[in-house]
Amino acid sequence: TNYKEASQVELSPSIYFYPLLLLIRTRLYLLALLYLVPSNPTETMSAQGTALQNHNNELVKCIEDLREKREEIIKQLREDDAEKAKITQDLQILTKRLAQVNESIARKTETKNEYDKVISETEAAYLKILESSQTLLTVLKREAVNIAKKKQASS
Repeated sequence: TNYKEASQVELSPSIYFYPLLLLIRTRLYLLALLYLVPSNPTETMSAQGTALQNHNNELVKCIEDLREKREEIIKQLREDDAEKAKITQDLQILTKRLAQVNESIARKTETKNEYDKVISETEAAYLKILESSQTLLTVLKREAVNIAKKKQASS
């Protein structure tokens, strides 16, 4: 962000600056009155000049205060912009890292699902083998008993 030089920045009336602007307007009004209202016969030109100088000095001081406050705001804006840029950069890095982690999770989830499928199919086949071997064992024992009975019957 480009910032205007302090002397180029226009002041906009706001609640923050309103009391100072009111004071400046009042001082300008009083200065105008000093020139427009006929002076008191007892008041000398010197006293008017002194009053005018005092008002002028106060007006200049108020303007300087406003400029200092503006410079402080400009400094804060620069700091905030720098922080914003850093946060934006960090956010981009974290967003990229989040995408990588999400891709890794998706790949690993797919691999886990494949393992689950293979394990499930293998367990089902193993259960069939167990059932078949139990059936085979039962048949084998029955046949052994039958053979033994036939052998005893023939002897």
